Amino acid sequence: MIYSLLLMKTDMKWLVACGGLLAGEAFAFAIPGLSPLWPVAAIAGWFAVLAALSAGSRAWPAIAAFSLGAVLAMQNVASREELCREISVRSLVEPYTALFRVEGVPVVRTDDAGMVWHSFPSHLGNLKVRVVAPFAEGSPAPRLGERWEMSGYLSFGAKGRRGRTFWVKGALSSAKRVSSPVSDRFWCTIRRARATISRRIAIGMEYDPLAVSLLRCIFLGDRDIAPKKDMAAFSAAGTIHVFAVSGIHVVLIATILRILASVCLVPGRFSGLAVVPLLWFYAAMIGFSPSATRATAMVTLSYVGIALGRRPCGITAWAATFLAVHILDPSAIGNIGGVLSFAVMLALMLWSEWMPESLVRGRFGFLGFTFIAWAAGVPIIVHAFGRVSIIALAANLAVVPLLSVALTMSAAGMLAGFFSVFLAARLNGIAALAIELMANISTTAAAIPGATIALADWGLAECILWYAALLLACLLARHVSARRRRAFWD
Repeated sequence: MIYSLLLMKTDMKWLVACGGLLAGEAFAFAIPGLSPLWPVAAIAGWFAVLAALSAGSRAWPAIAAFSLGAVLAMQNVASREELCREISVRSLVEPYTALFRVEGVPVVRTDDAGMVWHSFPSHLGNLKVRVVAPFAEGSPAPRLGERWEMSGYLSFGAKGRRGRTFWVKGALSSAKRVSSPVSDRFWCTIRRARATISRRIAIGMEYDPLAVSLLRCIFLGDRDIAPKKDMAAFSAAGTIHVFAVSGIHVVLIATILRILASVCLVPGRFSGLAVVPLLWFYAAMIGFSPSATRATAMVTLSYVGIALGRRPCGITAWAATFLAVHILDPSAIGNIGGVLSFAVMLALMLWSEWMPESLVRGRFGFLGFTFIAWAAGVPIIVHAFGRVSIIALAANLAVVPLLSVALTMSAAGMLAGFFSVFLAARLNGIAALAIELMANISTTAAAIPGATIALADWGLAECILWYAALLLACLLARHVSARRRRAFWD
């Protein structure tokens, strides 16, 4: 009965498919010893779907999604283990040599001995790695989009973690930049755009380097340039998400670009479609970080739907993005940041789609969204980190609006810089004030005793109980709101 009810809505069919795919991947990763049998699992899944179709069962989409998720995850585990064995064996004789694309903003660190280390995210086949290498002073450092030939060895993360690090150090290790004229032209354009934005953010704010570094961190994802003390305060206050270029950033930038498109007389129905290339260019400037890529994909799907004359549906866009991410990369199930982002976004979508208008857009609409975002992330955070920030709910009520002000004023300041340095400086000053207020609020919240509570890591049962209680609370709020509305009209 419940399953038939879920299938009544198209968006629920999408969610059932996402749930089936996720369950299949979780099952496969939980039993990695079965990964070599993925061809057998593919055949068994095919026959299971055919049997469900022959029996006229309406559960065949869930069975197909589960089978697909299990097979993809098993194949992913098998290929990664084979690659790791190959690298380990070859590294016994000489350093393993491979080409790496700089897929994210490089980070620079200096150790206690004064050695400068550069690191950047990349891939070895379908294996995500972080390449870490020492560079002598004055030598060319890795830049976003470049390809480097590295010789070193692969180390594995601590037990229970999926991290892999490719170390380029030792007597026989080496690092050499490999030219790629076609792709380099694109990435050179990206780097010039980043440098231009970084310079324009600082117009009129030479007196406040802290605000400039935080604005660059928020707008361009340069988290390594922000002071560690301030980042620790944002983390303790539960507001560190403002530095992950995600839905808030992309939606605000998309809105500004759509306004500019309307000023340029682009029809409203197609204004979103017109700004999609610019949004993906912005995602490239961030280094196609997972959060920015997810948000850009969701916005793109929504704008394409509007251009085709369809009613915008956030749940459908979320589900399509979820399926694309997990089909292309089944290991994304182990990325805590990605899981947290998808969970919070789904909770917000369900809240806005299913709750009464009075709760979504009423006087307490923003409070409701903030609470749902916080509550949806609690089980994942406690499961992964064993702590929960109580003060985060109150801190985000102040920080999120200030983030909108900072991003809007920074974008306006960059545009104003083309024709008026004075106006750009004033707008950047407002953005700096907003970011400083965000830092002060986070620092104050983090200093409150008991702001963060340490808990034992939650398991699956505790997480399910939390989400069940949250669902009951939402149903109760919906019922009370409906009764008040009927009483008003009576």
